[in-house]
Amino acid sequence: MHALARLIHERRAADPSLSYAQIAKLSGGRITKSAVGKWASETEERLDGIPQPPSIAGLAQALHVSQLRVLLAAAEAAGIDVTDPNSGAFAGRLPAQVDDLPETVQESLLRHIWTLINTAENTNT
Repeated sequence: MHALARLIHERRAADPSLSYAQIAKLSGGRITKSAVGKWASETEERLDGIPQPPSIAGLAQALHVSQLRVLLAAAEAAGIDVTDPNSGAFAGRLPAQVDDLPETVQESLLRHIWTLINTAENTNT
């Protein structure tokens, strides 16, 4: 399953009311039910191309995620390497839902991570 399909499936798992028809409706008419079904296909390993900007915007609106998140998932699904060379492998293993945590919780997690990193650096020197 490609990255865009995973994103759609993750969001639908988080909100079971998100049928393909509901996603199309929530997009403000920018995408169709059949387009959602095509993008969410579990049998396709790759997209033929990246959806147009209005479709990216509509899908992001319907899934309640950023347009950047949808664009990156679509680009990856089309075979484009979207990994940030400055990010480590561990960061990529964080669940997508981490973005849904309240900002105060995200900040707390970052403080804990930095504490662990600083402790490990001090131990290794």
